[in-house]
Amino acid sequence: MSNDTSTSPLSLITSPYSDRALSHVPPELHVETRDAELDIISNGLYGARRMRNKKIGACKLPCEIIAYIFECLQPLWPPQRLYIGLPVQSRLKFAAGWISVSHVCSIWREVALGFPSLWTKPRIDVFGLPSQYIPDILFRSRSAPLDLAIDWDGDYEMVRQDPNLKAWLSPSIFRRAKRLEIVAEELPLVERIATQLCPTSEMAYLRELHITLSQTDNPVVLPASFRDFPSLTRLTLNNFEVPWASPLLSSQLVELHLSCNRVGPRPSYDELSVMLTSLQTIKVLELQNIIPLLSPIRPFRAHDAPITMSSHLRSLTTCCIEDGQTGMDGLMFVSSLRVPARCAHKHTFAPPQGEESDISAIMGRLLPDLSLASGGKIELRHLYLDCDKLYLVLDNQRQSTSSPEHPSRLSDEGVTNALYVPMYDEDEEVQCFHLVDYLQHITLKHLDTISFDMTSVRLISQGNLWPHLLRANNVRQVALLEMYEGEFNVDFSHILPALSSPQPTGTGDETRMLFPSLEVLALPISSKKSTHQELVIDLIDLIHARREQEVPLHELLVPKAVGGWAVWDTLRTMLKVTLIDFPVGRSPVMPEDSHV
Repeated sequence: MSNDTSTSPLSLITSPYSDRALSHVPPELHVETRDAELDIISNGLYGARRMRNKKIGACKLPCEIIAYIFECLQPLWPPQRLYIGLPVQSRLKFAAGWISVSHVCSIWREVALGFPSLWTKPRIDVFGLPSQYIPDILFRSRSAPLDLAIDWDGDYEMVRQDPNLKAWLSPSIFRRAKRLEIVAEELPLVERIATQLCPTSEMAYLRELHITLSQTDNPVVLPASFRDFPSLTRLTLNNFEVPWASPLLSSQLVELHLSCNRVGPRPSYDELSVMLTSLQTIKVLELQNIIPLLSPIRPFRAHDAPITMSSHLRSLTTCCIEDGQTGMDGLMFVSSLRVPARCAHKHTFAPPQGEESDISAIMGRLLPDLSLASGGKIELRHLYLDCDKLYLVLDNQRQSTSSPEHPSRLSDEGVTNALYVPMYDEDEEVQCFHLVDYLQHITLKHLDTISFDMTSVRLISQGNLWPHLLRANNVRQVALLEMYEGEFNVDFSHILPALSSPQPTGTGDETRMLFPSLEVLALPISSKKSTHQELVIDLIDLIHARREQEVPLHELLVPKAVGGWAVWDTLRTMLKVTLIDFPVGRSPVMPEDSHV
């Protein structure tokens, strides 16, 4: 019986490549034969590595999952062209970013190159990719539209002769654009792009146009080539003027952002009214330093010519803090807008200058609208008031008791309306404007929580405005806000007496307690013990006073930093004392998603 001889795997591989293996091959074909054999070996190794990689976790995933992971990676690791000093052309470095995943293994490469969405979804930064990639992008995206960005925050002269920019500004690229974003410091770059655009008829994919000119004090005229895109659905113009009857401002827009660094030439009220009412499908509208010029001939009355906005509008933002007159005009303008109940407002204006009767009339129109005095499916549930801003949070249901440890959230119907009026320094010779002076115009019937800062509470007390809050019979939680980091002593000398004593109703000698349904009081007590004794006495007086009036307090929220005070053991015999991480600049009793 013959003995079996084992053969090693290496000998099986190498034996065909000995000199004897070529004995039957003509000498002139030896090199060609060896090349063919090397190709076979290479293909075998490629297949073996591929089979091995498929056993590794990152490659065992379905291709669709790997592609999704790459999509998540794209905004975190974008390609970049890094300019190092001057001149640009000789000091240039390219970083491939997420595209580097195509060099890891063949499986990743096939996914990276084979999914068109990876080449059409990400924002393609013209200054972040060399022009050599253009053919690959056009091929890999398979004729799908592209998201293009031309973002240059430097001197235009640095890129005026850049061959890479010239290659990107080509008709073949612009024809494929579904979104075009331009950010430039200087107008010449924007004008150059305008000259390279295709005719409107050839840019059928374009639905979004965003153009920003950052370094300018006054708005400039938008180049004519950009004005004739009536099929846009999203438009942003920063520091550009456009005719208010331009096809660019079409009824198909769902988002419109118009802003200027400073107030420029102001449209008439009628011009702006016609444009706004034509936006039949608008969902998001932002106007920064865009204020209509109101008639100087006769006093403007917003209720004479209200502007009825689209029923689709869900977000309205306005801002103008240039001076008191534009602040006055801005408040007057927004008070004339009629918007859907579920539209979230955010208005920011300089303190208005004008007759107090006129300001009061404007606030008397605006605040009832923001707090939905007309009623509906949602009601004002949360009120936040500090020295320069007002949050009116509306929802369709009462919230469960909220705290930082167990925060509640708004329902899907919830809306936050915000009004900002930044305060000037007290030594400035301007008319004082305080939001607390207009509490009587806010609908308080269904309110669940109220949050004040120390300044607002002081102004309410000094102006004897507490009776305006007697309408808030359903308030269950009140918070005094902590507005500053660190050991800042909050003054409780106004809020505690107000909650302890009945307030005059204005009908004879009748008085009533504030917030008869109050259950929870949040106080940002400092850990400094300098005012400890006086505060404890006031708290005990408050607890006893509300018990005697049959409107007892049930819970006190205080910072964890004062949790070691012995007084809490005494107070816990009368109510619940809860230690919390007291937020700064936010209310501890409002839903966590209600701040804007």
